[in-house]
Amino acid sequence: MSFRLVVRLPGERGGPGYSDCTLASDALAIYRRLSKTSLRVEKILDLRSDGERQITGHELEAIAQCECRGNGGAS
Repeated sequence: MSFRLVVRLPGERGGPGYSDCTLASDALAIYRRLSKTSLRVEKILDLRSDGERQITGHELEAIAQCECRGNGGAS
């Protein structure tokens, strides 16, 4: 997987949950859908390089736009 969204599940004892996506565009679509629910995205992780790097929603959107242009998110 290339991107992971870590969310806080609802409820008093709500623990963490996550969604893994291969494409930034898929992760961005999920991120936008979750923003309209009671779930809160705690972290967006870029898993493309060695390890994991926390990124913002704006960075995820920029990577998704690069994918759409055929660059695969290369920087």
